[in-house]
Amino acid sequence: MSDALTVVFATHADAQGQAAHVGRSCFFVPVPEPPPEAQQGVTLFLQGPGAAQMSCDARVLQVLPGAGMAVAFDDTDVVLGAFEQFLTQVLEGDETGEAATATWGEPEGPAHGNGDLPLAERLKTMSTPDKRKLALHGDRPARQLMLKDPNKQMHVFVVQNKGITLDEVRYVAGFRQANPEALKQISENRDWVQNPRILMALVQNPKTPPSVATRLLSKLGTNELRRLAKSSNVPRAVSIAARKLVTG
Repeated sequence: MSDALTVVFATHADAQGQAAHVGRSCFFVPVPEPPPEAQQGVTLFLQGPGAAQMSCDARVLQVLPGAGMAVAFDDTDVVLGAFEQFLTQVLEGDETGEAATATWGEPEGPAHGNGDLPLAERLKTMSTPDKRKLALHGDRPARQLMLKDPNKQMHVFVVQNKGITLDEVRYVAGFRQANPEALKQISENRDWVQNPRILMALVQNPKTPPSVATRLLSKLGTNELRRLAKSSNVPRAVSIAARKLVTG
């Protein structure tokens, strides 16, 4: 899982100075202690004057001791939109004149969204189309919340989110409250089903459609099939199909 990295911009100028970097799909921020390694995954939390906050999944591109570090993100359109809202909130805050800082750990107070209320509270009054958009384009904290939403159709859009990580896919694959259609979509992604943990999570999940789970058994080795054939904790259709593959 990604480490949480909080960057605090105490002045309007510091925050607005990031605009040029964001256009190149990155932020240039102070180096925290201990310094991260290149390509390390982080969940980046930005805080500005007043209530300005935003977050996104990112990775460390380059660390320049004494100067700062470049932290890149993948979904430029989504982050650009969030950053514009962030700057709007920054303009409403108070300048302190202090330098920007970066520290490990999540920020205190409401985060994971914009506005005065935490995202979890705003979700209670959010429309279905807005929730769908959030599931498709939101950051990791937003995706986690959408998996808990009473409308399980949101799971389908979460797995379509371009920013979803393998850890999150593994979680959804084994989530016993998951929408079966979301599990089917995971099974159809060649890269994901090459991951042994995701594959095993899918075949053992009772919410995975039986036709999907049994089809995936052909990707497993003999030892895994034997365990499934003997297990009482997997769907009966899976154990029977595994037994047939073992015995021939």
